Amino acid sequence: CQDFPIVVIPDPKNATAGNFLGTPPYYMMSFPQGGQPITQLIGNTNDTLSWTPKHPVGTNFSLQLMDSDGYTGGDGGLIYQVVESEHSSEYVCTPTPPNDFTITSNVTDGGRVETCHFWRLNINGGESPYTVVLNAVNSPVITNISLSDGNNAVVYSNRADPDTTLFGKY
Repeated sequence: CQDFPIVVIPDPKNATAGNFLGTPPYYMMSFPQGGQPITQLIGNTNDTLSWTPKHPVGTNFSLQLMDSDGYTGGDGGLIYQVVESEHSSEYVCTPTPPNDFTITSNVTDGGRVETCHFWRLNINGGESPYTVVLNAVNSPVITNISLSDGNNAVVYSNRADPDTTLFGKY
């Protein structure tokens, strides 16, 4: 449960963005492999942000930063791992997922969805309407899919690069 400083700066490789820093407040979305994704408020000032991992030790995850208008950025090309620290046993950092919420999928081939193939997600429980957020490693953008009230399934055509890890948040 260690805090990490985060600084939002314009992307020097993206000339069309100019000095765009997004619109505060800022949020960090963490996408764990095999776990419940978490969105956390990390602050209002681009150079004094702070994020604390909330996943159990040993969890692999990716990160995306999001501003209050839903624009994303950051380093989507890395997978991180939560490691034990001297304070790990003193704090409980992991939220308890709702027990009435499940997601099933049509993927049975070792958890792989090939590029341009379809991935169906069936959502049960929780509270409708649902929003599904997909984050592909090495992609500078995320995919947001909003379902209308009463709908509980998504069919997504995988646009991620071949052999890329794809994380989802629901």
